[in-house]
Amino acid sequence: MAGLKRGLDDCALNAVLDAGYQENYLTSNVKIGIGSITIAVALVAQFYPKKHPENWGMLLACLIFYCIGSTFLSLFSALYEEDACFITRPKKAAGDLALRVSSRLPRYSDRYTLAVSDQAKHKPSLANLWKPVPRGDGVQQEWSLTQFYDVDGVLHDDIFKAEVQRLVARCEGQEKRVT
Repeated sequence: MAGLKRGLDDCALNAVLDAGYQENYLTSNVKIGIGSITIAVALVAQFYPKKHPENWGMLLACLIFYCIGSTFLSLFSALYEEDACFITRPKKAAGDLALRVSSRLPRYSDRYTLAVSDQAKHKPSLANLWKPVPRGDGVQQEWSLTQFYDVDGVLHDDIFKAEVQRLVARCEGQEKRVT
């Protein structure tokens, strides 16, 4: 099931990019930066030149910093990224609308849900961690996997891309009415 969802998520990304949006890599870059710093601290702890009894202070400091870095990385992912497959940069033609695209495919289900919302309206909050995914803001659509995959497991991306582009157009139209 994870492979099916990943195929649809990648196809949704391509459909949004084809609609003129550009992916925003800030979230990925921040996660890579935090992860790299945390890994560097772990490497310092592993290859510190002194042997164990003499380096316990450095090991303790590295362990504490590694735990803080890992916790910060998890909180950043949970609060900012949440359930988003990807986030786009603002598109001038759409009134500076930046999209937040999220999806859901429950275990043992063939019902795939794709949600497209305005990234500017997303407010990171601990309370969001317990809300159902995807959230009710923006527009969302649910489909059966059988609409896009044939019996051989081949994704008909042209059909799915058209559906995603209709969903993006609905989101753009909804945001134009609000502003």
